[in-house]
Amino acid sequence: RDMPCDCISMKVGINIQCLGALTARTFPSAVMGFIQTVRDGHPTTPLVLVSPIFHSALEDRPPVKKPEFMSLRQFREVLRATVETLRNYGDSHIFYRDGLELLGEKDQALLYDGLHPGGEGHRLMGRRFARKEFG
Repeated sequence: RDMPCDCISMKVGINIQCLGALTARTFPSAVMGFIQTVRDGHPTTPLVLVSPIFHSALEDRPPVKKPEFMSLRQFREVLRATVETLRNYGDSHIFYRDGLELLGEKDQALLYDGLHPGGEGHRLMGRRFARKEFG
């Protein structure tokens, strides 16, 4: 949080969701606390939170079969709403990017094990991110 930077991007997601580390109730406050820590050192630096890319196994089902855990679709929506809440409370420099815009269902062939992008997948994600965030 103390290093100078022009922009911060954070990929928030798949490990938190697939390990069942946080529930729909605890996830937003954990993200907000983490963002506030980053904001201590970077109060106005543009910050982009990127949700998980496509993963067919967990798109529509949570990793733990309990109602408090989220599918990836639910996870993305909770992350989007959390960013919106932070914006509503005055952080005009925080933005949400849906990971599906970087690597979606149609790009599954670039996931060498169904979850992790290979080299070409990473290059495609980088190009898409740069185009969407920096024009």
